[in-house]
Amino acid sequence: MKKEEYRRRFFSIEEKMDEKKVDALIIGTSAQLDQRGLFRWLLGYYLPVYEEAMVLCPGRSPMYFAHNGGSVFQLKEAPIQMEIQVIPSDTYLEDEAKPVAEYLRKIKAKRVAFAGMAGISAKYYVSLKRNINVEIIDFSKEIAALRMVKTEFEIEQAREAVLLNEKSFMKYAEEVYCGNNEKNALMTARAYTDALGAEDQYWMSGAGSRATAVSQGMALERASVFEDEQLVYVVAEHSVVGGVFGEVCQNIKLGKKDDEFEEAHHAVVAAILAAKEKIRTGNYVWEVAQAAENYLVKEGWLKADSIAKKQTPIGHGQGFDFWEYPSVIQSSQDLITPGIRFNLHPSVPLRSGNSVSYCMSFVSTIGEAERLGNLSTAPLYR
Repeated sequence: MKKEEYRRRFFSIEEKMDEKKVDALIIGTSAQLDQRGLFRWLLGYYLPVYEEAMVLCPGRSPMYFAHNGGSVFQLKEAPIQMEIQVIPSDTYLEDEAKPVAEYLRKIKAKRVAFAGMAGISAKYYVSLKRNINVEIIDFSKEIAALRMVKTEFEIEQAREAVLLNEKSFMKYAEEVYCGNNEKNALMTARAYTDALGAEDQYWMSGAGSRATAVSQGMALERASVFEDEQLVYVVAEHSVVGGVFGEVCQNIKLGKKDDEFEEAHHAVVAAILAAKEKIRTGNYVWEVAQAAENYLVKEGWLKADSIAKKQTPIGHGQGFDFWEYPSVIQSSQDLITPGIRFNLHPSVPLRSGNSVSYCMSFVSTIGEAERLGNLSTAPLYR
């Protein structure tokens, strides 16, 4: 991505700061797989470990607070000139936000905001509050709204990422047969996905009488054996080199044709296609969620009162983190503009207690939404 785009992002943040009368903004996050994308988006920087932060103050160079010299080495390649301070190890362990607070006092910051709350530990926040005696405003949604609209570079990466995830998922599916197990399927699919050139991999897998998807670590440990007539559920969310994620989630049915499973699968696909028609510039995100859920209520798969009570998203955005805004839920007031990603994956229950789901990814345009990827929408049997 060009340096001009990074500069534009900093300028957009400063405009938001001016709008909210914020004179210092702390941006911080951790190396969690679903949080580190904030610095990738802002600096092209892959946060390797722990948690780090920076302070933006209009009229001053950004001040970055690094965990160690390795971070400093990587940040020398950043597209934005910054001052960098390494937090001493003893301070990092005992009072890690103290250097940030000292800097804020030095520049006499009066109205302070924080973006990235979800990625920062309670330990960091307690340290910050202990060392600074001003109100801290949560600025996370303002940054999330800026990240929600993708550049052409991010959209092209998204196209590549979804295709990679589809190939990765199908490799897992090839390993789903009676007598094999989740561990072998995951290890084979992971090796294959590495060979495809994935940057990060995130898997969930579910098999058994209740195909509840669990994290890769738990799936590897339990190594459930695939048996005839089982319903398997797999989630793959991997990133390509460059940092953008894609997603696939789908059920795999072992054994003979199952009418209930097929009807449920087709209903989910039809609900997604109904939702797709609402992914249009000028509409609101809630209309997308409503279209899918209204279809499933009309067809008898869901109950309207249950939807209203649970308020569960049927999808989300994606980019340098595998979950980003918008949250596709009927309470969302986000306006759709060109360049917003939608990963839609509603689910419906079966009599057995299992659920059936399927994911399609889209990006909004001036006109009809573009589908990312081309995975078959047919029910998948093994």
